[in-house]
Amino acid sequence: MKYKIKKSIFKIAGALALAVLVAGSLRYFNKQNVSKPPRTGGVVSMLPSNTEILFALGVDDISGVSSFCNWPPEAQNIQKLGDSFAPDIEGIIKLKPRVVFLGEDNSFDLAPRIRRYGLNVVVVPNAKRVEDIYSNIELIAKNTGKDASQVIAELKEIVGVKPPLTKRVYIEVDSGYFTAGGQSFISDFFEYHGAKNIFKNIKEEYFQTSLEAILERRPDVVYKMLPLNYKDDGEVLPTGKEVFVFDPDIYARPSVRALQNIRTPGRKIKTAAK
Repeated sequence: MKYKIKKSIFKIAGALALAVLVAGSLRYFNKQNVSKPPRTGGVVSMLPSNTEILFALGVDDISGVSSFCNWPPEAQNIQKLGDSFAPDIEGIIKLKPRVVFLGEDNSFDLAPRIRRYGLNVVVVPNAKRVEDIYSNIELIAKNTGKDASQVIAELKEIVGVKPPLTKRVYIEVDSGYFTAGGQSFISDFFEYHGAKNIFKNIKEEYFQTSLEAILERRPDVVYKMLPLNYKDDGEVLPTGKEVFVFDPDIYARPSVRALQNIRTPGRKIKTAAK
């Protein structure tokens, strides 16, 4: 009889131990496989240039960014909320951000749609000059409770002042002779290299030109906005001119990183055949 009782006790103890082990395993499994809920009450940025500024200012509660926000590397781990063409409005609303930063170009339709839910939306103007970047940094700092003075001072020390304009530059922002006009950040940017945009007198940001119009303006150097691993797309360019590429991921974004790299905007790839 005593033997049977002991045997039953051992069976019960064994069953309880197995139950505890299974329960513990399930808790561990759930912890490892259930994603964390999205961070709410933070900052949302729908433009890469604004995201770079937020990180430079030390904003540490960025809860959502656009699908194009890939710098700094930490931005790639933040929830993606679509882009200017297809924003994830529902995702933005669910995050309940304290502030949403939009670019001027994607604000006309998107801003009122977000404000309808009682959220604070700040539209950051398009930077058309290097100096405008400093103003945008101050605007973003003001709306996140940060001090922009040190960031701006460090950037101004790197940028310096414009040297005399001794070269004439053709800037190609996309294949098919799409170029920068005098109202673009890129045009002003190259003046810090002593290079004057041959289309500076055109009062537009960007537009399509032609090889004939480029030749008439006789550039000394050609810059193409393409990845630095680019080799040659076979496009006809002014003969005998040095051709450089500059990374659109850096220089097409009027932000902190562009100014940090303002002295080294590209890589020479060839001299156009005569």
